[in-house]
Amino acid sequence: MTNVMAIVGPHGGALHNAWWAAPETLLLELYPTSYKGTVFWECGSIRGLIYWLLRSQSDANQNITPDPALVARILREQLGKRREAEEPRLHSEWAMSELL
Repeated sequence: MTNVMAIVGPHGGALHNAWWAAPETLLLELYPTSYKGTVFWECGSIRGLIYWLLRSQSDANQNITPDPALVARILREQLGKRREAEEPRLHSEWAMSELL
């Protein structure tokens, strides 16, 4: 997966493929607001990925409906961007304490 620029998907096992992504690959995790956890943020931190968390309202079955325009904006703004050494790796409207 060294030639992949971005991995985008809902929170779940398929995002474990990020372990094989090259450093500075964009990892955009789509996440229900009713769930809390940090596993893919931790993966992104270890692998040097540019991690974005996009939380969306979900129904009773944890189906999420992210805003397509926001997903597109994040991709436009972040694809090809280099991560600076001191840049925070968690990009979210929520504080980390809210995710734990």
